[in-house]
Amino acid sequence: MHLHSAGRCDPPDFASSGPDWSTDGQKHGMAPGGPHDGDWDNLEVAADGHGSTDRMIPRWHHKIPESGLSLVIHADKDDETTQPDGASGERIACGVVIPPAG
Repeated sequence: MHLHSAGRCDPPDFASSGPDWSTDGQKHGMAPGGPHDGDWDNLEVAADGHGSTDRMIPRWHHKIPESGLSLVIHADKDDETTQPDGASGERIACGVVIPPAG
């Protein structure tokens, strides 16, 4: 799963979420110059379709734009190398993340 740069999740393909979020032009994954802010761990989902994570937005939450970001779940495992998105496949789920109030 990745944080994407736009706070939009228009179906059917969630392309409106934009590219992976990078506040300072970092590269994706473990590439030199990476990782960028939108790089998050792979979400493991069991054969029965259940998965969970307790990932929290870290201390850089103040960088979230007023328009928000999108949390996107991709179909494939992120290889943490391929640019720009780790060859993580199509976007299969999406949710909007808004900045904290105040």
